Amino acid sequence: MGYFDDAMEAVRSAGQKKTTLVIAPQYATEDDMGALGGGDLLYWHKAQWKDGYASILTSSRSHQVSMSSYELMDSLIAGILGSGYFPNIRRVVVAGHSAGGQFVDRYSVTTPIPDIWTSVSFRFIVMNPSSYLYPDARRPARDGSFVIPDSADCPEYNHYPKGLTGLNAYAEAAGADHILRNMLQRDIFILLGGEDTEIDDPDLDVSCAGNMQGAFRLARGISFISYISAFPGYVDKKNFAVVRGVGHSGTLIESDEAIRWIFGQ
Repeated sequence: MGYFDDAMEAVRSAGQKKTTLVIAPQYATEDDMGALGGGDLLYWHKAQWKDGYASILTSSRSHQVSMSSYELMDSLIAGILGSGYFPNIRRVVVAGHSAGGQFVDRYSVTTPIPDIWTSVSFRFIVMNPSSYLYPDARRPARDGSFVIPDSADCPEYNHYPKGLTGLNAYAEAAGADHILRNMLQRDIFILLGGEDTEIDDPDLDVSCAGNMQGAFRLARGISFISYISAFPGYVDKKNFAVVRGVGHSGTLIESDEAIRWIFGQ
């Protein structure tokens, strides 16, 4: 309930409790299933839910069931917008922190939902992710430039979910060209904790591909926004902020900056 509580605190701080619907979906892994009681729940291998991979194939009554975590989010949003119960919805905000931030980073550029529900505005808020989906094969160098790295020891560094090669089934349906266009044009905000600088955080992605993006989350975020904002075709949305005094914490969504992005224009 932690992230739901953080989101509700942001809603209360903004004075928008009566006008905001908050939903916090739970993506289960194998390790969660014992506590959740099993049954017909969808669940994912380790943290593959954050990158849109399919759930583990399970039996549900007479059916074999597997579903992309992003397809599930699509269904959730479409179900709400198409239900008729919320006719006054004008904006959908998809926000996530940490692994959830990686979820939103990839989902924001692969989902077709904003192109289908054009009467509603969509905003995506990426908070403190361990890594980003890069638009091409360049990565930050120590001198602040962006170069093709020496990948002899990390040949798949630019494969999805860190790059646009080797896309999974959900991302492949969108296609690399469309993903890049969404990356440059969609309403995507990146919000970072100014103290999210730990290099020994057990939840930090320390794979070779992750480390190519920077030493810690704050550095990776600053590098990514520097690169994407200078990429040809990028639509400048003033979509980046660092919140002082906040580390790797979901309370980032309660900051004045997050509240402004969630409820502002």
